[in-house]
Order: sequence, then C-alpha cells, then structure tokens
Amino acid sequence: MGVDDDWLEAAGYGMTGIPELAKVCPDCLPDPHLSDWVVESGRAAKCDVCGRANKVAWFSDLFAEMQQRIAAELLPFSMSDEVPGAEWEIDPPTVGTAELLDDLGEPLGPVDSALSAAFCAAFEDNWIPVGAWAGTLEDWLNEGWDRFAETVKTTTRFVFAHTPRERWMRDVDIAPGEMLARIGEVIRTTDIVTPHGNGIELFRGRKHHPAETYSTPAELGPPPVSKAGNQRMSPPGISFFYAAADDETALAELRGVDGEYATTATWMVNRLCRVVDLDPARMPDMPSIFDLGRRHLRAPLAFLLRFAEEIAKPVRAGDDPAVDYVPTQVVAEYIRHIVRTSTNDPIDGIRYPSAARRGGANVVLFVGPEGVAGATPLLRMTSGPRRFEAVDTTTVWEPRSL
Repeated sequence: MGVDDDWLEAAGYGMTGIPELAKVCPDCLPDPHLSDWVVESGRAAKCDVCGRANKVAWFSDLFAEMQQRIAAELLPFSMSDEVPGAEWEIDPPTVGTAELLDDLGEPLGPVDSALSAAFCAAFEDNWIPVGAWAGTLEDWLNEGWDRFAETVKTTTRFVFAHTPRERWMRDVDIAPGEMLARIGEVIRTTDIVTPHGNGIELFRGRKHHPAETYSTPAELGPPPVSKAGNQRMSPPGISFFYAAADDETALAELRGVDGEYATTATWMVNRLCRVVDLDPARMPDMPSIFDLGRRHLRAPLAFLLRFAEEIAKPVRAGDDPAVDYVPTQVVAEYIRHIVRTSTNDPIDGIRYPSAARRGGANVVLFVGPEGVAGATPLLRMTSGPRRFEAVDTTTVWEPRSL
C-alpha cells in the first residue's frame, strides 16, 4: 500500500489531498529520472495507468518523492516559511500546480493527463519559490551582473576589483569586484568551454567603398592595432579576429545600407582552439529538477542564457558603444587572461549569439594580424574573396504605445 493519512500528514509533504490508491510503472513516466526512481524503488505489480505488469510505485510515494526534489526550488504554501502574513499586504510570487508541471516540462505527461491531474489534486496549494524574498542563486548572479555592468560603465572602469563592498550588501550579494570570478566559476561549473578544432570554418567580412577591392589575408583579416576600433569584445587598440559561423551572419553583422559593398572570405582554424561557447543553441540542456546529479546546474545555466542575451543586444539609437561595450570587453579580457580549462589551458576565444541575425552565431578569437600571418598561422583563408553589394535594405517600423 501507499502512505496512509497519518503517515502522510506526519511526513509533511504538503499534500492537501490524498492520492488515489493507484500504481504507475516507469514506462508511463516521461521524466527519465522519475522513471529510474520507480525502477530502483518500486515492486513488481500491475500498472494502473497502462495495465501492464512491471515495476510500479504508488501515486502517493511517487508524489512525495517529486515534492522532495521540487523542494530544491519551490515549496507548497503549507510548507514554506516565506509566505507573508496578512499584515504585510504583499502578494508573493507563486505558481499553481498545473503551471508548475508545465514549467518543469510535463514530467507526468500532458497537464490534462490522469497522472498529472492526480498530482494537481494532491497539491491544491500554490507553490512559492525557495528564496522568494532573499533571492535565489540565479537572482544573485543576475543582480550581480547588472551591478557590475553599471559600475564599469558609469562609476569605475579600471580599479573596480579593489572597490569595497557596500555596507548594505548581504553575504549572498555579489559586488562588482567579485563578479568576474563568479563568471569564471560558472564557466567551469557548466563546462561550456568547447573545442574549435582543426578544420572548422569561419566566415569574416569587411565593408568598404565600391571602388575598393580587398583580397588578401592581411586585408580581410583582423586590422592592425592602429586601426582596431571599438568592438563588442575589444576596446580600441586591441585587435581580435571577429567572424561568424556562416556567410549570411557575417554579412548581416556588417549592417550594410543601399549601395555599400562588402567582401567576405572563408577561414579555417589550423589548430585546436578552446572557446567559451555562449551560443544558446549549443549550451548544455537545462537539467531536470528531478535529476539529482545535475540539477545544481539549473541556476548557472539560466544565468548564462540571460548573459548571452545581454551580449547579443544590438546597439540602438542613443547607445554609445564606447560605454555600452565596456562590460563585455572587461569580461572578454578576464576570460582571455585569467580563466583556464580543467586542464589549465588558456581560453582562445568566445562564441556568442549574433545581434544582427536571429539564430546566427559569432566567434571572436583572441588574435590580431599575427593570427593570419606567417608560415603556420592560426587561421588560414581557404576561399574567397566574395564580393557583395547591399540592395533593398529596409527597416521595418512597428507601432508602439506612447
């Protein structure tokens, strides 16, 4: 039998209703981690969901196990000590059980399935985040990044690492001087340093006047330091190799207007490069909250997804790249000089989402003109040049409320 009323109440799983006396087998559970739990903990019997003989668990036991795992991030109202009293006149952030199951990827199947409906009936209370008021690790990382970005843009740019913590900060708050180390920790924890090995192709373009022609690696590669301008990952005077994962993205990043010309070329990486990969399409999948071995990565990965969005923001009217690029320039410099792989190798570059083409990706490698010169360059131009003219470039304006 499953848990009885007295045991359920004493255990304090936050159920407001007693699940029906029914059993479920691992084959009926979409979430592999819950399925594995039934295999490990269940007993042989007939599944009441599919009718087949298998290892099974009582609904009540399964729901209790699920609540324990969900408790890493959310608790039922009846179990949380963060529900404000009526005198506070504050509505805390909450989520209903059906919405919770949807947010967690429908671990019991569609929300309107019998198993999901039974879970919703067992937990009629809303759920409140753990850390609803103090914040969560994801909150602290996001707030730390916002604080860091504002500091290096408007307050101090070169000695921020030595500025003291504000007196109002809690132990969990991340000061600007601590943020780079936390980003390095997140990079190592989530294992997003990927190899860009020998033979990988990259695409780079250069915009120019119609009367000009460029064809050599020196002309189509990184500029000399005397002509290196302000870029998303590098300040003036520091030359990096900026490229895209495909020709279309390379052209989109040039943002041509009618009549302008551009020349692109294909480049091949000639040795193994280690790249911090912030391309959302290539990041590790978000672990299930029921995955006890990897769920600690949920908050760092959520932060990285938001961080990637920040990096990919296009420059808008009124923005000043000399100021707005400073946070990412500082992060790139930290990654280049301080962050190391698990084998203590340096990082060679960053892959990040394109701000100009949805779904596109850019790569910056921390080399200047020397990276495309000499007998054994890091990058070799393998095809091109390809010449283009910008035509029919239009901006679509959509109405917005005042």
